[in-house]
Amino acid sequence: MQLLSPSKAIRVRFGNRFLGLLVYLAYGLAACARSDSGHLPTSLHVGGRAPRLAQIVVASPQAQPRIIDMWISEDSFRSGDMVSGIVITSSNVASVEVRIGGYAANIPRLTYGEFSYKQRVPDLPGFLKRDYTLTVTARNAAGAAVSENIPVHYL
Repeated sequence: MQLLSPSKAIRVRFGNRFLGLLVYLAYGLAACARSDSGHLPTSLHVGGRAPRLAQIVVASPQAQPRIIDMWISEDSFRSGDMVSGIVITSSNVASVEVRIGGYAANIPRLTYGEFSYKQRVPDLPGFLKRDYTLTVTARNAAGAAVSENIPVHYL
């Protein structure tokens, strides 16, 4: 019998990286992601339907990447909730990563400067139901990055 590392076991069992990200919390490996920040980024919209977000800013490939606008369906969630989000960036952003603790997942790109995800929240044990910081990082092809932190609450 071959043993799998926790990250391989999560990928084998769940396949979807964002789901794996949330399940990773269940194994207690994201304890260091506790949110002490009480403020939201100015470019963040929370709740309701996805609003009309800012337009994508055209930028040269060498320019510093920018996160222009973000929407998340909710910042407080329970197991079984469907969480979705949109990140609008400058056109030179090659990837957007979401990180909780030591685990990260890429958000799929819809078009230049627009990234979107939708995922059902898995059931986590009671001791992990607390505040976390969700870090959204945008990177250009050269590797330059910019990040925003979003405090989220698992109820």
